[in-house]
Amino acid sequence: MSSLRPTSKTTGLHVLLIDDEPRSATISALKDCRLSHLGKAAFFRLADQLEARYHKAKAHVDKLQQSILAKAFRGELTADWRAANPHLITGENSAQALLAKIKAERDKPKKTSKQQAMFNE
Repeated sequence: MSSLRPTSKTTGLHVLLIDDEPRSATISALKDCRLSHLGKAAFFRLADQLEARYHKAKAHVDKLQQSILAKAFRGELTADWRAANPHLITGENSAQALLAKIKAERDKPKKTSKQQAMFNE
């Protein structure tokens, strides 16, 4: 995920830079604007373009996260691993066996502080 951070002021404007590649493109575009003498209007157009690119990229990232979660819940991300390692998910390692172990641990009577003190002596 890209991190936005403010840089020093450039002709009275704060410019937000994003990682390395976009940073180079931004600096290049800023130099072009300064050299072409278009002034503040060029900077504002550039800022609008950068904001639009950011929102588009963020929308893609949000969709990607949802897609990954959906595939994870359907088991699509681990299908190859499960096929290659059936011994790790069957028998005593199956979900049912592990749940039974957890329930057995929860159902054990808890030791009182007196019992723990006697056990530690």
